Amino acid sequence: THFSGRLVKMIGDACLATFNSPTDAVRCGMAMQDALAERNQGLAADQQVHIRVAINAGEVRLSGKDVFGEAVNVASRVEGIAPADEIYLTEAVYLAMNKAEVASEPAGTHALKGIPEPVKVYRVPPRRVVRLVASEESDTSQYGDLPYGGMHKVAAVRPPSRWTPGLMATIAAVVVLGGVTAGWALLRP
Repeated sequence: THFSGRLVKMIGDACLATFNSPTDAVRCGMAMQDALAERNQGLAADQQVHIRVAINAGEVRLSGKDVFGEAVNVASRVEGIAPADEIYLTEAVYLAMNKAEVASEPAGTHALKGIPEPVKVYRVPPRRVVRLVASEESDTSQYGDLPYGGMHKVAAVRPPSRWTPGLMATIAAVVVLGGVTAGWALLRP
């Protein structure tokens, strides 16, 4: 994708993806929400697809092409509290991401099933997109009615990085539920 993500696996109607950068993970979530919002325009309610995005950062255990660990478990639990059409991220992501690129606001501290400590959660508010580069590529004025300003039409500001399991200490884990195949497919170049 434009955000240097790697689809790890599909889990029912959810997907698990990894990113080198927490900021790229959040921007990818924004792009997925925009792609589906654009797709949903003019469709009957029963034909629309709505997803929720949950993002956590932390170390994971690699096993073949799969990832496991507390970071994935927390992301999965945060997904359970995220409303449809929203992007929720943990404090770990909030502290590590580039706040100049992504607006966020607190969404409370939550006790999550199977997680020993309460988790502070943030949300990415729609219609508060930060533009870092002014160019034709980043002109999304025609996408003003989309929640994140047409993020799905804008390439990542940073050059794509290569996913290298041996060199990564942290990975942002994203769990998205509900129509995720459509969202991920809409982002493929």
